Amino acid sequence: MPLFWLLAALLIFTTLLCVAWPFLPRLARTNTLSEPPPKRILILLLIALPGLAIGLYLHWGSGKQWSLYYQQQKNSQVIDSTLQQFGSPQQVIEKLEAQLQTRPDAKGWYLLGRLYMSQSLFPQAVAAFANANELKPNDPQTILQYAEAQFLAQHSLSIQAKALIEKVLAQQPDNTEAANILAIAAYQQGDYQQAIDRWEQLLTRFPAQSEDGKKLLEAIARAQAGLKEMPQLAAKIQIPVRVKLAKELLKQLNPDDTVFIYAQAATGPKMPLAIIRKQVKDLPLTVTLDETMAMIPGMTLDKFNPIHLVARVSKSGQAQPQPGDWLGTSPTIDTANIPANLQIVINNRNSSVSKN
Repeated sequence: MPLFWLLAALLIFTTLLCVAWPFLPRLARTNTLSEPPPKRILILLLIALPGLAIGLYLHWGSGKQWSLYYQQQKNSQVIDSTLQQFGSPQQVIEKLEAQLQTRPDAKGWYLLGRLYMSQSLFPQAVAAFANANELKPNDPQTILQYAEAQFLAQHSLSIQAKALIEKVLAQQPDNTEAANILAIAAYQQGDYQQAIDRWEQLLTRFPAQSEDGKKLLEAIARAQAGLKEMPQLAAKIQIPVRVKLAKELLKQLNPDDTVFIYAQAATGPKMPLAIIRKQVKDLPLTVTLDETMAMIPGMTLDKFNPIHLVARVSKSGQAQPQPGDWLGTSPTIDTANIPANLQIVINNRNSSVSKN
């Protein structure tokens, strides 16, 4: 931060000097009122140029990233000042817990969650951020901390946590913290290619020689090594399916809307056993689902029978089903006797969401 403002001040001073230089000799020899007063011009420049420089920076110079950085710094400063005022983290936690029992508010629960996180009390942090999110829903910073706490508490990313992070990215596409959590989760689940793709996208936002850039390059190298070591699995079950939209939906949906095509157990857990992500503009198309496309190891097509297939258009882009999504489903399928020419037509509006 001080370096940024020092450089900004230097830039403004240099700009002022360059603009003012032609006027300096004239200012030295000006004795009459008949000549235009260059001093006034210099004063106007002195006032206008800093404002112009700041305005140009905010307009063209990564304004969104600056806002996110400022918000994160502000949250850290709140915690630091609170600790200085009340003492040890445990003392602050106890006082906040007592206060929130009688006067609950979103900011208090959020601060308590951050304090729990600082002490590695991740399950308690999950509960605190859940309360903050309930009192102040759709706040990106609260959602992100809530999802991150779940990730750290469970050592994996649940469907709920992933949906929350995707919600943050829908509101803040430049949120590097949210994108990085999804990359780490993909790496831990052995989906090295997805981790590489996400980290390479993040790398475009940081100079390769910066500290963050070097860390991203190291993470990409680890994921590439993991990808090379993975055995090429021979798919035991392959289910080709043709997916298309009903004619009446062709003009209603955005070509960039997300389409999830996946298999689910006919009875039991609703976690997708195999999933492919496409877009409306890709339809109609034929895809093949197999057990290498599982979201979680062990939850694969060869472990459940019977199953059914689902194709769902998600305007939010979230993996978690939402009311208002358009979908189509297949009949129940026996994986030991997969029918030929399977087809799904997306033509039904999802009015409710079943919980996983």
